[in-house]
Amino acid sequence: MAASDAGWWGHPGGGRRVAGPGAWRWLVSLTGDIDGSGAVNDIDAAEEWLDAWVGQVNAQAARSVELSRRVAALTGSAEGRDGAIRVTVGSAGQVERLELDDRVHELTGPRLAEEIVSVIRRAQADLSGRVAEQVRDTVGADTETGRAVIHSFDTRFPVVEDEEER
Repeated sequence: MAASDAGWWGHPGGGRRVAGPGAWRWLVSLTGDIDGSGAVNDIDAAEEWLDAWVGQVNAQAARSVELSRRVAALTGSAEGRDGAIRVTVGSAGQVERLELDDRVHELTGPRLAEEIVSVIRRAQADLSGRVAEQVRDTVGADTETGRAVIHSFDTRFPVVEDEEER
C-alpha cells in the first residue's frame, strides 16, 4: 500500500483522509504557530491549546447568541420635525407603528408621503445605531461578527441627511 493510501493517523483505513503523509507533524506545527509559541512539543500541550481554543469559540458563540437575542428585541424610532408623524420600526427595519396627528392634513398627499418615508428612514437609521451599541456591548465592534452585523445594518439603513430646505 502506498503512503498516500493511509488514513488520518497513517493507519490503513484509519478514517477519512484529511492530509497525506506528515499530517500529524503539520497539525502539531500549526497549533504551535497560531499563537506564535513555536511547535507544540507534546500531546498534552496540544490538547491544552485545543481546549483553550474551543473555550474561546464557545464563548464567542454565546456572545453571538446574546447579540442575536438583543437585536431581535430592538426597535428604532423617529418623528417628523413638527412631531405630526412618528414611526417605530422593528428589529428588521419593518414599520411596526405609524402615528399621524391632525397636522398632517395641512400637507398635500405627495408631501405627506415624502415625510412619512423620510421619518421611516430616520427610524431605521436609529435602529442601526442601536444595533451598533449592542454589538459593542456583546461581541465587540472589532470582531468579524461585529463588523459584519454593523455593516449589514449600516448598508440597509444608512444615516439620512435632513432635508430642511423643503
